[in-house]
Formats: sequence, structure tokens, C-alpha cells
Amino acid sequence: MKAGIAAAIALVGTLASGNTIAANTMDGNSILKNCNATLRIMDGKKLSSDDDEIGIGQCLGLVEGVRNTLVYLNSFLARDLQICWPENGIQNGQAIRIIVKYLTDHPASLNMDQTLLTMLAFKDAYPCKK
Repeated sequence: MKAGIAAAIALVGTLASGNTIAANTMDGNSILKNCNATLRIMDGKKLSSDDDEIGIGQCLGLVEGVRNTLVYLNSFLARDLQICWPENGIQNGQAIRIIVKYLTDHPASLNMDQTLLTMLAFKDAYPCKK
């Protein structure tokens, strides 16, 4: 159990520091573009010539991966880092809309790591009461 807590703290600390984990880590600009394309498909619209099917998969994978990781680690986090998810959880479509809105509302942050931005979007959408 202590190893799980240490791993959670290390993961959150690394992501919160803003350091790039890998040289090819995508930023908010990339994920915003990819998730906007994903929403177009979900809304029954045609893709534009600039849209990329691989990018759509990256959006879906990022959203589901970060969301599931945060749900699992939530109880190990300090109260001020926890996310108070809705009782019935959220679906990928809703999660993608949350991320797109957060990124659209915070354009100065688009240079940051996509994983960190996804975490911040969920935290912003579902803050815990103090």
C-alpha cells in the first residue's frame, strides 16, 4: 500500500512540475485540435482536411487513461489535489467536452503538457468542497 501511495505522489509531482516526461510529449495545442476533431465525429459532423484519425485516437486514449488513473489514485491524494467525481462517473464524451472547454478558456496554458492539462481540467470541473 505504501508503494502505491509513493507512486501516486511521484506521478502527481512529476506532472505538476510541468517537466516534459518524453521528448515527444504533446501539449495543449495538440490535444485541443485532436479533441475538437473527436467532438466533430461524436456530434455527427464531417472531419476537416486538417483532422487526423490517429489524433482522434490519441484524444480518446488520453482522456480515458488520465480519467481512470485519477479515479484510481484519488483516495491516495491530499484533499486539495482530489477530484470529487459525480457519483455515477462521467463518460468519454462528457470528459472530452470538459477538456475542450478548459483549454478554450485557458489559452495561455496551451504550451503545457497535455496530461497535466487534462488533470487540471477535471480538477476544475469537479472540485471538492473544503
